[in-house]
Amino acid sequence: MKHNILNTGLYGLLVKNAPNKVFISIILSSVAGLLQVMLIPLLVTSFNLQAAHIAPGLEYGGAWERWGVRVDSPRFALCFFAACLLILVLRGTSGRLMNEVVTKLGLDLKRFIYNKVTRAPVQDLEQVGFAALMASLTSDIDKLSTGARMIPIVLNYLIVIGGVVAMLTYLNPGVMLFILACAVVGVACYQPFSHFGGQALGQARRCVNQVIEFNRGLIYGSKELKLNRRKRDAYIAELHQVEDQQRRFQLKGGTLFLVGSQFAGLMNMLVIGLVAFVMSNFYALSPDALISIVMILLYLSEPMMGIVECLSSLIPARISVLAVRKCLRQLRAESEPETDGKIAIHKLQAFQLEYAYQVKDQADFQFRVGPVSATFRRGQVSFITGGNGSGKSTLSKLLSLHYLPSDGCVMINDERVTDENRSAMRQNISAIFTDFHLFPRLYDVAEGEAGKIAGYMQELKLEERVSLDDGKFSTLGLSDGQRKRIALLVSYLEDRDVYVFDEWAADQDPQFKEFFYSTILFRLRELGKIVIVITHDDRYFHLADQLIKMENGALKAIEQRQALAA
Repeated sequence: MKHNILNTGLYGLLVKNAPNKVFISIILSSVAGLLQVMLIPLLVTSFNLQAAHIAPGLEYGGAWERWGVRVDSPRFALCFFAACLLILVLRGTSGRLMNEVVTKLGLDLKRFIYNKVTRAPVQDLEQVGFAALMASLTSDIDKLSTGARMIPIVLNYLIVIGGVVAMLTYLNPGVMLFILACAVVGVACYQPFSHFGGQALGQARRCVNQVIEFNRGLIYGSKELKLNRRKRDAYIAELHQVEDQQRRFQLKGGTLFLVGSQFAGLMNMLVIGLVAFVMSNFYALSPDALISIVMILLYLSEPMMGIVECLSSLIPARISVLAVRKCLRQLRAESEPETDGKIAIHKLQAFQLEYAYQVKDQADFQFRVGPVSATFRRGQVSFITGGNGSGKSTLSKLLSLHYLPSDGCVMINDERVTDENRSAMRQNISAIFTDFHLFPRLYDVAEGEAGKIAGYMQELKLEERVSLDDGKFSTLGLSDGQRKRIALLVSYLEDRDVYVFDEWAADQDPQFKEFFYSTILFRLRELGKIVIVITHDDRYFHLADQLIKMENGALKAIEQRQALAA
């Protein structure tokens, strides 16, 4: 998107996304509003002519009568119904254009968020969280789109109100001043409903992230929940508690807007009653003038109530804009390489590398990993070992350039990795983490590797479980070990200079564990790759060229050794 939600409001997004269509939609809506205003003098003139016993049939084209139905002032009637039809066409066309703009805007906003996500550092995504991003991509975009559709409708109502105010001013300025004073009082009285209703809807929006996170746990944690009924019941009860809280906030907000809407309607009728029974005597209004003013006020009811109804969509839209903006502002953007070419990596170094985890709600507490200094060379297999929580996986994400270090640096080919070159350097690194994601098709196969796929699948004992059709896997419904073998296949086909494996062998049976350590790693070493393996399997430590030991986030030791040939 040329203009994004980070620095533009709802109306600005519409205008900058499709200025011509928005302009035409607004013009059509404005013309429709003016025509609606013109219906009033048309009707009043027709009524006055008949009341004055002027023969409208003689002066304005005669009466029209057929099948027992008589129409006086047929030219007035024709103008009235033609104007109604034209208003329908104009408002429909305006709505159609605005719907096109809003639909495209919603799609563009989603794509803008996709781009922000793909260019954001991994730790930023982890800090924002899956739930917040999903809420922005789904419910927030939908509410934003719904609110945007209200803009031409509100404009139409405002034009009608402006025209009605002008007519009332012409008929009797004193009465108009009284009505404006009542309108000011009405708006002031409506503000608490709008303010507290918006607050309640904002609180309901904050519950959405929690509900999404609970739903995610309900699906991905289904195996664990089935094993413990009390755990499952407690989890579901907590989910229900959050949903009930969300429902209460939504009910409170909706009720306040509903009461505010009813109050606005009551105020309108109260003003009509005051004009009819009080102001008519104060200003000595004639019956004709009083009828005209009351009819205009009744006509004013629709746009007044319409604007109040539109606010119930515009305020949630504004809340969604703020929520999306808050979410995206936490995502930094990494520099993208100008070309897709890979930078050959001969040496990878960690120099006084550190990373600090900031614990939420504990600003004074940090878990730190490092400092770590180590060198990884081509044709070398390095094992990183240590207990749980020792910082092994964090170090692997620093070395794969996914995490931005808090201190120190990573150097590739004796060149410091910076914000400007990090994305380009990363393009020649392949990694399989414990929380890896398996995509349904092959997106990037290195040149010369496509013909080896069948052999690799046979070697990994996958040929009977899954097949490839035009680069797409026939199924991903496999065991964890088989899914990791597919991830290894994908990584192999990418043919990168650096390979990072985070506990890859943990879910493998002894046969494939042996195959991984003795064959795959040996093969990658022979190909001149830089191989980094996070592992607990001490019985294979003798196969490493370099053994790095971590403990409580700190580097304990680095052992250089001559690995035994497979």
